[in-house]
Amino acid sequence: MPINYINIADGIVGFTQKDYETTQHSHFYVEVAFALSGHLSIKTGGKEYKNVKSIIINSNQTHSFDCLNGECQLYFFDPTGLIGRQLLEAYLPDYKEILVDDLPSLDSFFKYYLPENNEQRLMGSKIEERIGLCLKWIERNFLMEDINVAKVSEIALLSDSRLAHIFKEQIGVSVHQYILWKKMDEAILLSQKGLSLTNCAHSLGFTDSSHFNRTFKKMFGTSPYFALKK
Repeated sequence: MPINYINIADGIVGFTQKDYETTQHSHFYVEVAFALSGHLSIKTGGKEYKNVKSIIINSNQTHSFDCLNGECQLYFFDPTGLIGRQLLEAYLPDYKEILVDDLPSLDSFFKYYLPENNEQRLMGSKIEERIGLCLKWIERNFLMEDINVAKVSEIALLSDSRLAHIFKEQIGVSVHQYILWKKMDEAILLSQKGLSLTNCAHSLGFTDSSHFNRTFKKMFGTSPYFALKK
């Protein structure tokens, strides 16, 4: 599943893949998929959608996905970023889980939501100021060897338990899970610079490449070998 679009500043990664299939998984990113040829099939929340041409799936929704006998384009958007928020407000208001076959054409979507030269990553106005400070601090420090909830709590001047509650309520995932997502973003960036998967794992503080592989597959539904290979 080679990457063909990456904008880490705005939290966006794009993949193209033929005969693609995942197991049941969920992830922090908002996922958008287009069938370039053939059709998409998605299972989520006890429902199944077949012969789909486009789909957008909200953050943290358990689903499986395939584009067998065809080719698909997939994009993953950080829901805390400006563009991710715009997508949610436009297509998945009120925490709607999924929207099928109601997106613009791929070309129109790309021109509107995938700016080529946007280096600014903005926090949404709906995010509480203390949580916004935490997100910015994590952005700068997620590679710290001993980063944990206690350190992030100091930034927000909250107890560990109170921060954990507010953070999950505002962002949709735990502090620990969010830090893992930042590491996955960095893994994608490092792989684009030519680092091997083993070196990516070590650079991000994973105990070994197997630990990194398991974490990546749980998040994206596919192994990093297929996602990050050239």
